[in-house]
Amino acid sequence: MSKSTTRPNPPHDYAERARLPLVRGDADVVAVAVERILGARPDLTVRQRRATEMMCFPLKNVPSWIRHHAGEAWSSFGLFAAQGGIEYCRESDNLDHVCDRFAKMPEHWLDRLEACFVGLEREADPEGFFRQWYAAITRRYLRSLAIAQSSSLSDSKSRHLLCRKVLAEAVPSFAQFFDSLRDFVGAGHVVGGRWRQGDEYRKDWSFESVH
Repeated sequence: MSKSTTRPNPPHDYAERARLPLVRGDADVVAVAVERILGARPDLTVRQRRATEMMCFPLKNVPSWIRHHAGEAWSSFGLFAAQGGIEYCRESDNLDHVCDRFAKMPEHWLDRLEACFVGLEREADPEGFFRQWYAAITRRYLRSLAIAQSSSLSDSKSRHLLCRKVLAEAVPSFAQFFDSLRDFVGAGHVVGGRWRQGDEYRKDWSFESVH
């Protein structure tokens, strides 16, 4: 796949189609047929199942499914940012394990976003602009986390604070990605559901305590 540095223009009716109901069409039938051909996959992850379904949805309804999955990811990201990272119980949680979970969050959001990328690449974003953008943000975030954590391996509290600082620095980049994806699928007007929930979390983003 060639590297795309310019956001493509969505099809003229993309925003309108993104407001359509979440219709599955023959996706379930196709998924079962694929499973029969390739053999049952009990190890198939939720991410893989969603991506497979996205490949099978009627093309007309793909934008609405992208909007749905992107909204779920936005809400999860918004909560993570509002909490300043991973919440933990001082009395019972291992702070080192909490710090390690900072690095796992982009993979968690990818459980929804992978389906979005598959859907986008079916029609509106064949060169994978959004996939590449998210991968680049994630690489920078993980690289910064690794540097921060390696500098304070013997002090869990300092390590946790540094993880929160890295998150604070990365939030604007992730937010810009979600805002652009939201605009692309015409979800800027959406004021309900997971998009609204994520917007509410956004109001609580504050990182003054980590600087």
